[in-house]
Amino acid sequence: MVFVLMLSIDDPEFETQRNFWITMFGVLCAGIFLFTFLQKLAFGYGSENLTKTLRLMLFESIMYKHIGWFDNKDRAPGILGNIIQEDIALLNGLTSETYAVALESILGLVISSGLCLYFSW
Repeated sequence: MVFVLMLSIDDPEFETQRNFWITMFGVLCAGIFLFTFLQKLAFGYGSENLTKTLRLMLFESIMYKHIGWFDNKDRAPGILGNIIQEDIALLNGLTSETYAVALESILGLVISSGLCLYFSW
């Protein structure tokens, strides 16, 4: 785009180059939108499945405990329900967005470093 701006407005190549780069920026924006949407969808789906699986496993393990296990004050039904509801929901927030941002940052760093090395040598 910088080289297009260096052309004179009277140059017939100016409009062709300008239209090409405007179209490319539009395609880039559409691609970023699509991949961001797919990223959020995939991590949301994965984290919801993880949360569901952990809740089922925890509930199943609680159901197979001996009746004397529930006599402890720390294992009251309200506390166990709170663990199933809130603590595992916190894990959902930790896994989805945290990993998405970290993965995006690492991939950006690796790809940009590889491109820089390729074009500098």
